[in-house]
Amino acid sequence: MRRTALLCSLLFLAGCSSVGTPDSLRSTLTRTNNTTATPQALNYCHGGGCVYTTRVKFTDKDWQNISKLFRKIKTPEAERSALIKATQQFENLASTQASTSTDKPGTFSGGAARDQLDCHDEMLNTAVFLHLLQNEKLLKFHTALGPAVRGHFIFGWPHTAMALQDTTTQNIYILDTWENPLTEPPLLLPENDWRKN
Repeated sequence: MRRTALLCSLLFLAGCSSVGTPDSLRSTLTRTNNTTATPQALNYCHGGGCVYTTRVKFTDKDWQNISKLFRKIKTPEAERSALIKATQQFENLASTQASTSTDKPGTFSGGAARDQLDCHDEMLNTAVFLHLLQNEKLLKFHTALGPAVRGHFIFGWPHTAMALQDTTTQNIYILDTWENPLTEPPLLLPENDWRKN
């Protein structure tokens, strides 16, 4: 009977998942010393588990190019499209400064080399970017929630990315920059689709 209970508990945990809250976003920013981040000064994580941080600075022109993607947004769907493009721009600009342009998608592609990012690094950097967008009042239809986690070693490795909520429908979406190379747009999926991915 105890073995059955233990097995059921393990199977339950294997399917565990969580989505952060605005409080967990603040906590995430604190861990990377990014609570006061601005487009002109933010810490960018790399090396796996944020072993390394590089101070990244965007020029006024860089930030204007990102900001203009959010002008004239009238719907949550349009904002999500802009968010995909803006996040890819952010990643490309930051990776040039942090010397991580050779980052390969997937935690195990490049090991823990200085020029590689695991999903934890990617989530932390995405958290800072969403924080900047919110501070600049560029997001009208979404709120950053904090880290989302899927998988817990059993039936697959744990994986984390940033969650945000559509404020018109309360639906949760996951912005995941880990699965695609820098040359491709990041994933922005409904939470349930991300969990199946």
